[in-house]
Amino acid sequence: MAPVPLEDKLKSEIPAVSQAVVLGDKLKFLSVLLTLKTEVDLNTQEPLDKLVRVSKDWVERNGDCTVSTIQDVLKELNEKKNEKVKFDIAKHM
Repeated sequence: MAPVPLEDKLKSEIPAVSQAVVLGDKLKFLSVLLTLKTEVDLNTQEPLDKLVRVSKDWVERNGDCTVSTIQDVLKELNEKKNEKVKFDIAKHM
C-alpha cells in the first residue's frame, strides 16, 4: 500500500493535522508521524508551541480535555495516558 493516499486522507479528514508521514515498508505494521497545525513566527516562519484554533478545538473535542499548546497535548498523551485522541486518529486510517 502506498503511503501518500493514507497521508492525504489523514490530512483531509483531520483538519488539525499539518503534516503526516506513514511508515511501514517491510515492517509488521504501519505507523504514522503527525504534526498539528500551530501558530508561526511571522518573521522566521518557524512553528510556535501554540496551537491554532482548529487544532485546539479538535484535540479538546476528541480528547475530552483542555489544551492550548503542543506541550499540553504531549502531556495528555504521555503523562495522563489520554487514549481518546489516539483512537480518533486510528479510526481515520
